[in-house]
Amino acid sequence: MRDQFGALFAHHREHEPHQVVMWMIVAAGLSLIATILVAGAAGFAALVLVGYLLYRRVWGDWVPALVGILVLFGTAGSYAGWILGMLVFSAVRGPENEGGSAA
Repeated sequence: MRDQFGALFAHHREHEPHQVVMWMIVAAGLSLIATILVAGAAGFAALVLVGYLLYRRVWGDWVPALVGILVLFGTAGSYAGWILGMLVFSAVRGPENEGGSAA
């Protein structure tokens, strides 16, 4: 196994093993946060786009309708983004115990 990861071990030879593990945990946490934010933004953008398309089709140029649609669909999009982010989080994290399921 050391032959496969020789460059990695040589690169981190001056660090203590617990330092390398801590940086790996930080990197995993940051990538998880980025994944959740991207999934949340996708859910939010999808619902706001649907609201905007509804506005263009039904009301056209009426500004109060645009504000109402953006508030309504923006709120629903925020909730959908949160739900989608939690689904991604549970899928990436995996099961807590050996027999459990991810979601």
